[in-house]
Amino acid sequence: MRKNLKIILLFIILVATMNFTACSKKARNEIIGKWEVVSFKSDTGGAQDMLTQLQTMAGKMIFTEGSIVEFIDGGKVSLRNIVTEYSWVTEEKIQIGNENSGDAPLIFDVSINDDTMVFKNEMVITFKKADGKSGKDDKEVSGNNERYDELQMQIDSLSRERDELMNQKSELEKKVQALESELQKYQEVVHKREFITQDSQIEEKFATAYSIEETATVKELEISLSNVTFSDNYKGVIPEFGKIVAGTINIKNIGLDSAVLGRYTMYVVDKEGHKFKKSVFNNYTYEFYEPGNTTISEQNELKPVFSISEEFMFIVPDTDTELLLEIVYNDIYPDKNEVKYIRLR
Repeated sequence: MRKNLKIILLFIILVATMNFTACSKKARNEIIGKWEVVSFKSDTGGAQDMLTQLQTMAGKMIFTEGSIVEFIDGGKVSLRNIVTEYSWVTEEKIQIGNENSGDAPLIFDVSINDDTMVFKNEMVITFKKADGKSGKDDKEVSGNNERYDELQMQIDSLSRERDELMNQKSELEKKVQALESELQKYQEVVHKREFITQDSQIEEKFATAYSIEETATVKELEISLSNVTFSDNYKGVIPEFGKIVAGTINIKNIGLDSAVLGRYTMYVVDKEGHKFKKSVFNNYTYEFYEPGNTTISEQNELKPVFSISEEFMFIVPDTDTELLLEIVYNDIYPDKNEVKYIRLR
């Protein structure tokens, strides 16, 4: 940036003021010291050509309002930390830059009145004394610089805090996404309405279960399955969570005078031992209800040598795993209860 400013300074000094010829070099010591740019104006006297516009734009960059220009005894001037030479062409004209060193000089008419100084050519630049008795002293300028440094440090500190908070926000968002993903997986695996319990002896039950092609005998009832399907919908309706196991259960009374079917219940059990009740589907509103009655049939009794077939449906977390249909006979004496399992998959 510093190099670019110097190039701009050298370039804009291609102004028409180069036709001034040095004649007198009487120095004016009152210019020595620091001056603050308080005003910058363009004074072209009418239409501006491209070169004049460029000179004015570059001049405004160098003599920015609020910047400090320091004239040093010995013919040096500091323009925004760029040091170049200056000399007096006449008592009223000053030259910034030195053509002998390859710099194209810039010449201004100068007027100094106490703590106010004005440079004028195509630009009018007004300065106020920034040090000495008639203007801002070094202590005040130093105080301003310290205040600037303090504010800059506060800005840097707040910027670092902001960046840290943004990093923390990003990390928290990642954690929230991870937790939401875990929750989604959990919801897909365990349907809250259907989950009942977990069986610690599930391995043994899978090992002794009937195959889906076999007929199971449970307390004088012969039970078999047909048309078993695994799907993500039932009659076109998709459950909120999980998959659907559906099929037909065929029940035959082979020995009881009257089989009370309310004592026979059915569940689906997965490889982890989770047990699920039958689900209910409403044909009128096309929606799933909470699992309710788990009896194997809606019939109350099954007279001797009589059979029925009914559809069943279960909503389970996943149908790509091993599943059992559990048939339970609940006797009035618990020690006479009987349980049989049929592999669904």
